[in-house]
Amino acid sequence: VSEIGLEVEMRKYDVPIDWNCYRIIGDNIYQWPVVQISLSLHTELKEIKFLGETFLVPNPPEDYLRQRYGPDWGIPKKIGTFESDVLEMTDHSFIPPDHKKTMSLGSRYVSSLHTGYLKVFDLEGLP
Repeated sequence: VSEIGLEVEMRKYDVPIDWNCYRIIGDNIYQWPVVQISLSLHTELKEIKFLGETFLVPNPPEDYLRQRYGPDWGIPKKIGTFESDVLEMTDHSFIPPDHKKTMSLGSRYVSSLHTGYLKVFDLEGLP
């Protein structure tokens, strides 16, 4: 929980799952690590088919991906390079002074190695 939202990280069958809630500030949403995303991308979502299912995604999706991950979002990156690129897009003026040390830790460690796990069981006690 922070000034800009709430984040829960989980894994199921070794698949990382992030559930995020963000505050709207002006005409933008700020996503960790404080990357500014235009609210307009979320007001008229686009329907897409993926793996036989229908999903609603930001519209246009390419603009969201560019704002979230940078201009080279479509180019595969090695571990560490991707995280550095995203951290470079961070709006540091928006980060409270007491959170700056957390941001510097985030740039040194791969977050996928430091996530928590949540095992969900059904009524029979099976995962």
